[in-house]
Amino acid sequence: MGNLFIIRFKGIIIMLVSGCFMILFLNNHHANAISSYPHKFRKAITPIEKPLPGNYTSIMARKYITKKSIGDFIAPAKLPAHYEDEILDAFANYSIEQDMKTTDLPSLYNDLRVPRDFIIGNKRLRPEDLSIEGTDVIDFDKMLTKAYHLLLFRDNEDEIKRVWDSLIKAAGGKGRTGLNVADLKRVETELKLGISDTLLLDMVAVGAEGQGVEVTIVDFAYILGKLGYFKE
Repeated sequence: MGNLFIIRFKGIIIMLVSGCFMILFLNNHHANAISSYPHKFRKAITPIEKPLPGNYTSIMARKYITKKSIGDFIAPAKLPAHYEDEILDAFANYSIEQDMKTTDLPSLYNDLRVPRDFIIGNKRLRPEDLSIEGTDVIDFDKMLTKAYHLLLFRDNEDEIKRVWDSLIKAAGGKGRTGLNVADLKRVETELKLGISDTLLLDMVAVGAEGQGVEVTIVDFAYILGKLGYFKE
């Protein structure tokens, strides 16, 4: 690997790992363990004053991750007007004469032009989690934030996929749809980041929100959102 190539991929891995653990830390998990992390990792989760060079500077330049920045993505107090209007217009097509049902969700995602990569296998879009309890009627308030996330991913699709494809390639996982601990360990070893297997395992668990043994492109997109990468 050339030096610039290594620098760029160190940036990707540090961003992914430090982002997951900063999210954990700010949610009061593993707070007491931070001081015991390897020196390289402790440095990785502190604000980055001098972004790494290369194509991933925009990602690494995000200096501050706070509970508020995470909350602004997970449960925003107010959506950007153009996104809210787009979602309302699409929702209206299914709720003028009757309530929107969970069976209408695939058509709604299609109307919003959400790429399939962010729909298929997305465990955050379970119909039962988007409906009024005990019914198949969509709860608009629940659906609104989920749809907002999907629109952010849609509008940042090229960048998300570019970085994700680079991660897959670096892990030697051509044709794979997810990154597991073994994949990340290969990259970690190549780049000599000094991150333990335990921390890599925790990173996968956090990235997948405890619902899988791999980090997928969907998980990766949500991580970027929590890091404030899609702020306008």
